[in-house]
Amino acid sequence: NLAEAESHLGDDRNKLASWETEVEILAPELEQLQALESASADALLQAGANLLLGTDNGLLNSPSLLAELDFTYKLAKSQYGDAVRPDPTAILKMATSNIRAVLGGDHYGYLEKGLPASFAVLDFRQPHLRASRHLIASILTRVTPEDVVATYRQGRPLWEAPGFANATNP
Repeated sequence: NLAEAESHLGDDRNKLASWETEVEILAPELEQLQALESASADALLQAGANLLLGTDNGLLNSPSLLAELDFTYKLAKSQYGDAVRPDPTAILKMATSNIRAVLGGDHYGYLEKGLPASFAVLDFRQPHLRASRHLIASILTRVTPEDVVATYRQGRPLWEAPGFANATNP
């Protein structure tokens, strides 16, 4: 949780020499809402820290990992101060494949033949997603909960939007 991550960082969040093997949990939207100093996402990314993203929002706003991805990407872009960094894939990994180091077991965080598949299906036919030029950046900044049409855990559906099964198997 955020408090545990804060205790690891202490007063100076930019002392990163040992972060290559540590896990940092970020909740930058909460930090901004509470007027706390935001984590230096750019410095943590450059240090190779294994970053996870949380929605530990203290009931100040509706928890949404999609909103947290959007906010984190924009915060990191502002911290880097250029048009290229950070790589949007590094931000998406905070909610996907970086979890493997913490949970282990059957939590892979990526798709590969023979592994149990856990994933979400997004509808890129929506007008705000249709003309996407950068798929990962669009997932971070444009996908809304309404664009999620199904979620699967270990190959089994957890949730499917009404009509999703019919749309995929006409």
